[in-house]
Amino acid sequence: MEITIKNNWDEITWKEYEQIEQILNADIPSDYKAVHLISVLTGLEVDKIEVLPVSQFQKLLPALEFLEIEPETHTHQFEYIVNGREYDFKGKLDEITTAQYIDYRAYMNEEDKDIIKLMSVFLIPKGHDYNDGYDIEQVKSDIGDMCWLDIRAASFFFRIQLAAYILILKSSLVKAMKKTMKGKTFKEKKEIKKQIQELEESFNNSASSLLSVASVN
Repeated sequence: MEITIKNNWDEITWKEYEQIEQILNADIPSDYKAVHLISVLTGLEVDKIEVLPVSQFQKLLPALEFLEIEPETHTHQFEYIVNGREYDFKGKLDEITTAQYIDYRAYMNEEDKDIIKLMSVFLIPKGHDYNDGYDIEQVKSDIGDMCWLDIRAASFFFRIQLAAYILILKSSLVKAMKKTMKGKTFKEKKEIKKQIQELEESFNNSASSLLSVASVN
């Protein structure tokens, strides 16, 4: 039986990337990891891999070497074609709608921070506006089939914008608060300084959180 196996990060979908991460982090013997990894990369069930002749299994092992190599950085795009369907990436901070921002923040506050749900806020079927009646489940399914490097690039593009906006807003608010200190008593100035420190810490933490979301390393 001839078996085709993926051997490059550019070929890996988001769904496959999640499976690979789970396998690599699993507390199981390395031989079992290899079997499960080859299952993901070939699309064959684990039991099919387990009954392969050892000689054929060993020929597949070199394909796993790319998993130890840091992938090259991808640049985000504003248009994608996934499973024959066209999508626009609507993630520019000055163009997103209030509904998009609210949903994004809600998903970010969820414990698992599901990247597919997060990306579904910005990946919109061509010719549509956000949540205007298209099949959102189809969108999520297609996102799972996208190259994980494209998803990482698109997600980082939005998060770096939002982090920059938060820091700019922090600077503006701090300046405004400092202006209110003029003519205040020593006690009142001390309280304002405390409020400024708390605000800076809060905004800095928010910006840092956006740039350290581990789900798209």
